[in-house]
Amino acid sequence: MRVCQGVGGTFDVIAGRVHRAPAIVRRANLEWLYRLLTQPKRAYRQAVIPKFTLAVFRAKLSSRS
Repeated sequence: MRVCQGVGGTFDVIAGRVHRAPAIVRRANLEWLYRLLTQPKRAYRQAVIPKFTLAVFRAKLSSRS
């Protein structure tokens, strides 16, 4: 089984380039939204995620046939 883990945002936090979201936002599991609002250039990359996920599911379903 293959596993892929994205850590790009983690490196930015560790390097001190960006700050983490406030604790209340993290507890609500909305840190991604905080990052999107504070870094609008991320909008394009995040908008592609649902398209990619759908393509993966379609490929998986077609390979079962």
